[in-house]
Order: sequence, then structure tokens, then C-alpha cells
Amino acid sequence: MSFLGFLKKPVKNVGLVFDIGSKTVGGAIYEKDSNGSVKLLYTARESIAFQKTLTSESLLTALLRSLELVIVHLQKYGLDHLGQTSGFQYQVDSLSGVFSSPWHISETKILKWKQDAPFLITETSVNDLLAKEEKDFMSRLLVGGQSEAMFNLLEHRIIEIRLNGYPTSDPYGKYAEEIELSIFTSVSPKKVHEKIKALILRHFPSVEHFDSHTFSLSAFASIRDFFTDIEHFFVVQVGGEVTDITIAKKGLIAEAVSFPLGHNQLLRSLSKICHGHPGCTLEGLLSLYKEGKIHSEDRPKVERAIADAKLSWLELFNNAISNFSAETFLPKTVFLFEERVYSSVFEDFLKSAESSQFTITAEPFEIKTSDEFRAVFANLGQPLFADTILALEANFIARLQNKS
Repeated sequence: MSFLGFLKKPVKNVGLVFDIGSKTVGGAIYEKDSNGSVKLLYTARESIAFQKTLTSESLLTALLRSLELVIVHLQKYGLDHLGQTSGFQYQVDSLSGVFSSPWHISETKILKWKQDAPFLITETSVNDLLAKEEKDFMSRLLVGGQSEAMFNLLEHRIIEIRLNGYPTSDPYGKYAEEIELSIFTSVSPKKVHEKIKALILRHFPSVEHFDSHTFSLSAFASIRDFFTDIEHFFVVQVGGEVTDITIAKKGLIAEAVSFPLGHNQLLRSLSKICHGHPGCTLEGLLSLYKEGKIHSEDRPKVERAIADAKLSWLELFNNAISNFSAETFLPKTVFLFEERVYSSVFEDFLKSAESSQFTITAEPFEIKTSDEFRAVFANLGQPLFADTILALEANFIARLQNKS
């Protein structure tokens, strides 16, 4: 062995996760220990260029530009810097993407199979049920001349299995008269998924596989497992163009829905105030308003813009949750995922939502913002890397990998 062989750094495997949204793209380098605990080593997040006039093509183009920037940050300022300043050579061994709306379509479903006499539960019989449901899901999805080749399957997961009405984590080899499967299925437009996947794999050619997930399932599973005292809850993720809502009851996803309105609606209202002035940023305008520092003739304009956005957003939110379930109540606890400058605005919106129509009592929703539970899902390392969504997603993926 040559002398230089002694200087070679030991290899440390790390994973990369990419958060694919409609307002930002995020990326994280993370490591996990044998117990599945996760530490974020580096994070990056880039905004998707705000567009006054929106089309699906322009949004995808802007997304890919932001994704490219995130990848450069992870490589140059993340992996390269870590390798230069530590005693390890960092090697990427897994790549994952977590998609939010509008980049996926999801559905929850409960499958039941019942017979008069007890029958043997096998992995083959469960897989047959899943295959049939996947086919049925695609047939429901394909309308207006669409073909199955236009979509890529992201996830098709069992959330819970019940035998004779009782949940079990080990159903195989047992006899039961009834099996019940709670299923979560999601697909992404093939064009979107393949472009994102190709861009990421082009920069990390040594990794052959790219895993795909949805934020709805990642957030549900993580909150369920880390907040065990909360049995019923909402997950509300406000994106740039879309808001995703997931409702959990008794440890299951009861339903998931989205509506085409996010915080960019607020920005479009505020943009009329700036009139293209280079010193006026929409985030700055909103921050000044929240801090009570706008005392000019612009204040009523900002108030009007926020009121208009609130009216539009709450109308769609209330319609969405009113159609969630035929049951008499919905959860009171809301986990709100939104960027810091906007989280207080949408927290105010949610406090005005018509919760008394849907909850057991007339009390307002109890809202938990992502700032409150930032350190729950992972060791964040430096405060600079404290990205709640990326911590949640890295933790979710690490736990899945440990189970496989």
C-alpha cells in the first residue's frame, strides 16, 4: 500500500431529499444512524419565480430552474464543503423526491374482503388486492382521452391492515373472516416526474434509483408517529399555487383534498401596490404590515389585498372541509406548514375559518405552525439548516428505508 493510501478519508454514506412544491424547491443532505435517527448536514431552498400569469408549462420551467440551483448548492456548498472540512468523504447512496400539489394526484381508499369462513391471509392475496385497486384507481383517473402512459405511480402504500376489525402489523399466516386495507395511492404526470428525475440523476449518476413520495403521506405518517397524543388532526400545506389538506382520524388518513389557491394569490393582490417599483418587494411589504410599520396611504391598500385573499382562500377551505366527511365532526388540531413570513397570515385566516360548523365544540381551530415543531423530526445541526419540511421528509424516508 502506498503512503497516500493512509491519507484516504473513510467514506460516509448520506442521503439526499428534494422537496418539490409550487412556491419553492428544497434539498437536504442527511445522515442516519442505525436506529433511524436523522441529522441534517446541509439544506438549500430556492423560490420558484413568481408569475403574474400562470400556465402549467411556465410553472414547470420555473420549477426546473430552481431545482437546478438547489442541486448546485447541495453539491458545491454541501457535499464538497463537508468533504473539505471533515474527516470523511461523503458519498450519496440514496435520492428521494417528495412532491406536493399540483405535481401529483392522490386518493385514499379502504378495501375489504370478507368470506363466511376463516381464510388464510397471505402476502400474495394482499398483493392481489393492491394490484386490483391500483388498476381501478387508474381507470377512475383516466378520463377525456388520457392514457395510463401519461402518469407515473409515486406511491401505493398500505397505511393499516385490520383482521376481523382489529389492526395488526403482522397479518400473514393468520386466519380471518375479513381483511380491511387502508390504502394511499398517488401518481404524477409522467412528463413532470421524468424531467425532475432525469435532472437529479444526471447530477448524481452513481445512484441508480430515485424514490418518489408525496408530502401528504410523509406529513401524516410523521405527525401520527411523533405526536402520539393527538389522534385526530389536519395537515394544511399552503403552497404557492395550491393548498393541500389532509385529514387524519384515529391514526388513518380519512381523506385528502387540494384547491387551486395558495399564497401567490396574496402576492398577486399586493403586486398592484408596488407598481413595479424596484425598492418594493412583496415579502417586505407584508413584513412591514405585520410589524405595524406601514403608516402611509399604502396601509389601506395592503389591508384590502389581505382581506380579498382571505375571503377567496377561506371560501375554498371551508368548502373543502365541509365535503371531507359525512361524520358530525372534524379534528380541531391543525398542523400548518407555511413559510415564516406568511405563516402568521394564514394562521389568522384559519382562526377565522368556520370551525364551529365542523368540530365538536364552537372553539376555533388549535393551530400548530411548523416553527413550533421544527426540531421534532431530526437533529438540525446548525440553526442555518433548520428547515422543518426537509427534516420531516428526511425522517420519513429514513424510517421507510429501515423497514425495507
